[in-house]
Amino acid sequence: MYDKIKEMLEERKQELETLLTRVETSARRKLDKDFEEQAIQRQNEEVLTSLDNSLNDELDQIEEALYRIEQGMYGKCVNCGNEISEKRLLAVPHTSLCIECAA
Repeated sequence: MYDKIKEMLEERKQELETLLTRVETSARRKLDKDFEEQAIQRQNEEVLTSLDNSLNDELDQIEEALYRIEQGMYGKCVNCGNEISEKRLLAVPHTSLCIECAA
């Protein structure tokens, strides 16, 4: 039943890992010698750090969802234990909460 969702999660995981590699590569660039350019680069670093954190959070959620699928626990709310609707799982496949608990 969850084969399509598992495939979606694995595809998104690959996308995130690729994006994280690019973000980390960009973040490792050396600063320019020009002070004004350094200021811009530092602002960009803040954006990259925020993006990196966001991507890592989503990746963690996806890995947890894949684990729950493998363990047969996927589709149940980790908060209340109720079933998560298929519509919600298709919309947000890495969710661990039913719509009521997520609100």
